Amino acid sequence: MIRRGRVEGWLRLPISAFKPWADLNGVTFNGIKVGPLPGHEDRGSTVIAERALSDGEDPLMVVPRDLVLSFEGVQIHARSDRNLQELLDALGDFGRTARGSILVFLLMQATAACPSVSKGVAVRSPLTDYIKFLPEELLPIFWTEAELNLLEGTTLKPAIEAKLKSLNREYEQLRSASEDIEWCQKYWWDEDTGMLSFDDWLQVDAMYRSRALEFPGIGDCIVPCVDMANHASGEGTVALYETDGQGNAVLLLRDDKRLEAGDEITITYGDEKGACEMVFSYGFIEDSMTSARELFLDLEIPDDDPLKRAKKFISTSAPGFRLFDKADGISWESDYVWLSCVNEEDGLDFRVLQTTDGNRELKAFGKRKS
Repeated sequence: MIRRGRVEGWLRLPISAFKPWADLNGVTFNGIKVGPLPGHEDRGSTVIAERALSDGEDPLMVVPRDLVLSFEGVQIHARSDRNLQELLDALGDFGRTARGSILVFLLMQATAACPSVSKGVAVRSPLTDYIKFLPEELLPIFWTEAELNLLEGTTLKPAIEAKLKSLNREYEQLRSASEDIEWCQKYWWDEDTGMLSFDDWLQVDAMYRSRALEFPGIGDCIVPCVDMANHASGEGTVALYETDGQGNAVLLLRDDKRLEAGDEITITYGDEKGACEMVFSYGFIEDSMTSARELFLDLEIPDDDPLKRAKKFISTSAPGFRLFDKADGISWESDYVWLSCVNEEDGLDFRVLQTTDGNRELKAFGKRKS
């Protein structure tokens, strides 16, 4: 459904239609535009200065609060969209989280954008068309096995494996919660008419993770138009994003910054993020990065440990330890090291417990030594 899914979805809108979309939905630009950077058309679209700009300008961009895709925004949409509310309720706790609600909303808007889908499936919004401007994300969760093998010895390899397992659990939870909902069964799960695949869930996850920003007073959210700005750290960051007194998202030029027409306007996705985290969440490494800043080394529980199988079964942390740069030198952290070292004589115990639904599961316990 979402371009790489089992069926073709919508046609992408050309970036030339972006400004009319923004004008129609109350977004204001002040001396800027969204489009490809001259000479770098292969990099996709970004935010560019249309004229000379200097600090003290009015906001470069103002995005109305009702366009911001946040947990609060999804709840507001659900008040007028019965199908969205029904699906969020069916998902229980996951549907009451920012991430869960935003991903479900994106998935429903993607469904509504498919020409073959009935107009009554989801209440259309400006975001139904906005996602047609977004490029296909190419994060590491889409890499081939051969490409992933190149990541041995980094924090990325176990992180991606754990992420894919988590996404698969979410996808199965979505299927279980929605397969008895009539429109979900027809358009998502039916053997003949269903169009949803695991790859679609990967795409909405990638869309959210690569575009989510933490806005003051709003929290993690996707802000249309602002999320078109590329990343640069340190002095390379040209603009800052925040909210104004009415809760609108605004883009402001940093103090002492001067730009000429055609210059790129960048924001920071997080100056403290290492190379591995940048690749994991955004799919790129900044040109100015001279150090990976962190390294993940694999760690195996010894074969002669009688509790090895039980430890590996209950472990929720990556099997290794992380080395990372700090201001005062190199440090490390790992929950797995503790699990590898502690044993029965230290108070570690495993028991098989029966759950309320009749299933059994293995649990770890720690005994306090007298």
